[in-house]
Amino acid sequence: MKSKKIILILSMIFLSSCSFIKILWEDGRKGENTICLTFDDGPNGIATKNVLNVLDKYQVPATFFIIGKNAEREPELLKEISKRGYSIGNHSYDHDNFLFTKSNDLIKENILKTNKIVKSITGKNPNLFRPPNALVNENIEKACNETNMKIVGVNIFINDSMLFNEDVTYSYVMKELKSGINILVLHDGFGTFENQQRVFISDALDRIINKLKKIGYKFGKIEKNGICS
Repeated sequence: MKSKKIILILSMIFLSSCSFIKILWEDGRKGENTICLTFDDGPNGIATKNVLNVLDKYQVPATFFIIGKNAEREPELLKEISKRGYSIGNHSYDHDNFLFTKSNDLIKENILKTNKIVKSITGKNPNLFRPPNALVNENIEKACNETNMKIVGVNIFINDSMLFNEDVTYSYVMKELKSGINILVLHDGFGTFENQQRVFISDALDRIINKLKKIGYKFGKIEKNGICS
């Protein structure tokens, strides 16, 4: 298990350095200071449950970009996310870090398979897609266009998949916070692994939301057009 995680981490570092793909950074549009909270790689047991409880505590919206394979493992938790009124996006079926290298048909198959799983569990069909590691190229864009999916990027990405510390996570987010409209991504899961160590995310989230409220940020949501508003 540990060796698989190391390989995954190294592949993520390699991919982010490649010139033939890009991380889909949002540019932090001008406007009232707003943040959209998004969570990748769930559902993931107690880590996701704790995040839900913090969001409920503050009554703020959020979008969960779920992995289809994880949803198959924890359908009741995905159902709970939907029941509590949070938006659900598609984060691929198996978090294939090389999804962008696949054929158009295989990428579409991956997207549609996850949508089918989500709909079978929640009754809702996602139209928002964040590729693994937010890495986008023409293959991803074409597949999303042909499946009517809106790609959602990020402009506060602190690589918290590699963090296991509440204080560091909180500090990094506040350091990267920008004026205007922001999309923050945190990870309640880690790929397709069951990873309960990620409970620190909910503690950091509590502090982040509390601070943002104090300094006057509005909490927006990712609309169906893929825009934070």
